Amino acid sequence: MSYFTITLCSDLCASNGESYGSTIDTDIAYDDFGIPVIRGKSLKGCLREAAEELADLGLLDESELDALFGKKGAAASGLLTIQDAHPVNYPELIRDIHEHGYSRERILGCYTQTRGQTKLNETGTAEKGTLRTIRVLKRGLTFLCEYTIAGEEDHSAALQNCLKLLRHIGMNRTRGLGEIRCQIPDAAENEGRSDVAEAVEYTDSEYFSYTFTLLSPLIPCKENEKLDHIPAAAMMGLCFEQLGRDFMLPALDEGLTFTNAFISDGNTAFYPNPAFLAKQKEAAYAKDAVSAESMPVYIFETEECRKADPPALPVKNMHIAADTGFTKPRSLSIMHEINYHHQQGEVGQISEFYQLSSLAAGQTFMGRIYGKPEQLAAIHQKLNALQTVNLGYYRSSGYGRCSLHVQKKEMPVVSETTDCIAVWLHSPAVLLDEVGMPCAKPDAFVRYLDSILPEHVQVKTVKQKHLRYTQIGGYNVTWGMHKQVFQAYAGGTVFVLELTGEADVQALQGRMLGERTAEGYGEMEVFAYHHLTSASKDGVSLTKADPAVPELRYPELDNTELKWELPSSIICKRMTVEAAEGKGMEHCDDCMKKYPINPTQVGRLTLMVKESKDYEELCRAVDSICDDTRKESAKYWTKVTGEEQKYYKEYLLALLMQAKFKLRGKKNADETK
Repeated sequence: MSYFTITLCSDLCASNGESYGSTIDTDIAYDDFGIPVIRGKSLKGCLREAAEELADLGLLDESELDALFGKKGAAASGLLTIQDAHPVNYPELIRDIHEHGYSRERILGCYTQTRGQTKLNETGTAEKGTLRTIRVLKRGLTFLCEYTIAGEEDHSAALQNCLKLLRHIGMNRTRGLGEIRCQIPDAAENEGRSDVAEAVEYTDSEYFSYTFTLLSPLIPCKENEKLDHIPAAAMMGLCFEQLGRDFMLPALDEGLTFTNAFISDGNTAFYPNPAFLAKQKEAAYAKDAVSAESMPVYIFETEECRKADPPALPVKNMHIAADTGFTKPRSLSIMHEINYHHQQGEVGQISEFYQLSSLAAGQTFMGRIYGKPEQLAAIHQKLNALQTVNLGYYRSSGYGRCSLHVQKKEMPVVSETTDCIAVWLHSPAVLLDEVGMPCAKPDAFVRYLDSILPEHVQVKTVKQKHLRYTQIGGYNVTWGMHKQVFQAYAGGTVFVLELTGEADVQALQGRMLGERTAEGYGEMEVFAYHHLTSASKDGVSLTKADPAVPELRYPELDNTELKWELPSSIICKRMTVEAAEGKGMEHCDDCMKKYPINPTQVGRLTLMVKESKDYEELCRAVDSICDDTRKESAKYWTKVTGEEQKYYKEYLLALLMQAKFKLRGKKNADETK
């Protein structure tokens, strides 16, 4: 992965479009730790402006501009992908924050400051109600921004010219803010793909598991939709990119199947909660004896659920992982975030502000791939060579950066037979009726299930239905047309079915139901129904699971001059300075009693302290005073010993400021008398 550095030559307000309560009207962009970032989407827009200026001057071809940044309004994006810019020693900062447990507000205070601005009226005075406060990054900080240029042609020279021309970003760039200097290092790192990929062999009893850890926010679908998973089409597209159509098309015809990637704790995937799960109104998680947050839940159509007081209501918007006996179900929450963006209009047009909803960074999602052993082995070897990938929408502008981890897993070998099963849909099922039309009918569900049950077993009757519905549609980029929109059973739908004979529950795991199963539709999990009733009698407790701790993969520069000072070092210095200022204020009364001072002397000593480069220079300036009485008084007032000499300015300025206030108060009291 190649990168370039961004050095702040002045304060910068890289706004995120939000305010901070009632104290800051315009805030900057920062991550969950409080570490400032510069959004890739903003950087790419500024680089495009620089490229358009070069094109107007005849220094860049229009074709190369369109190739790098894409054409406005076109479906396909350009070859250039820009990630969010982070501090050059980003992982080191995060480790320091974890070690000391600093809050986000405290970290922001280490690298930022606030500025006020107002509007002047015709008379040159501040207009009422126009005071605004913005947060800005301090000058001198250096950011690192990853980028990639796809395709076989080399466009690095054009990008470097754009970076040289880019001198201002952010807000108020015409009012002294946002001056930067961009530079591509001579030795850009490349960690996108390893040279050697280990070959892995598969058997018929094994399948392929993969996890995506989000290094940046990810938009899995169009911005007007809100998904809580990464669609199987994302992994399928990645496989097409890495293995090619000649391998993938025959493999799909032979049964290669992809599942959606759902939220995970790193070991287990958590699926949309089954519709038979219920809880009492206002029920919430509470810590038990072992400090685990849990909540009692019920299973519909059981005696325990009917007796619940207050009545049990359906559980919604949860993601659950459970064992085959449903004895220890766990839940895991999904975090979304909203990012605000500004689209600059053409000359004479109005600029637009818009927002994008995305899956928050730092989460892990897990999915599966089923297929023949030779297919899985080829996919495993190819994907194992990748460390980071880009997924989803707007992935060329700072979204969708993920680390990829692949793993071989075995199918369960434990056998259990039963004549009553509960089928839990993990993803929507695409079902067709007798004439081939999409539908959401129990008869169609039963017909598809009969096709995957053993030949001597069929569905006898539907005992219970716990249904959820959704609409399936989409957009075909190749054809430039919208797909058909139809109703389907959504993830979380549960059918309780009585069979004509006994079927092996474990043999049904990993099977897909309905049409378009290669795209992730129809993933299901099967339970023996008697396990659910037994669990209900014993009492089902839903436990909150801990999220996965992501492995941060981010290049870190060896140049110590560009590294940010650690928060612990900044906060420690600040605490020491505050202590020195406090001692100076406390010592003021003793100094005034022993060596009284007047406002003129306070002003002269303050000027001497401010102009001195170090404490030794200050002492030499005091020794140069001709009057012995004033010299002795100045020596006493500027006396600093021991370690406090490192912060002599803060100590003495606080001391002299306190003396100034006391003298002013004494003068006002005398005038009142």
